[in-house]
Amino acid sequence: MPDSKQSKLEKDIKQQGSATEADGSPVGKIKYSRPLLILRRPAVRYTDTARERNISGTVRFHVTFLADGHVGPIKLISAVDRSLAYNAFDAAKKIKFIPAEIGGQKVDVTKMIEYSFTIY
Repeated sequence: MPDSKQSKLEKDIKQQGSATEADGSPVGKIKYSRPLLILRRPAVRYTDTARERNISGTVRFHVTFLADGHVGPIKLISAVDRSLAYNAFDAAKKIKFIPAEIGGQKVDVTKMIEYSFTIY
């Protein structure tokens, strides 16, 4: 893939979450030559406060996995409790992964990550 076409594809993915050809026509579903591979997703500790208040539910984030192998911006989508969201955020920052590739080049990928909390 020529550099200018690759740059346009990467720019579109980052800005829109979808890709277009150099002429602006939609490419459709992004086809990764290697998808994002999550190797380790740290467990999240239930907080004493949430346990005492019988809080259960799901915390959702949009996490950007950068081409350089680091976790990028994390955006909170929904949370059932602030303390659980903080703990889940800390865990999300520590996710270990192998970046996705398109045409053999590593690319940033944003993915929804969920942490569920249930009191037994």
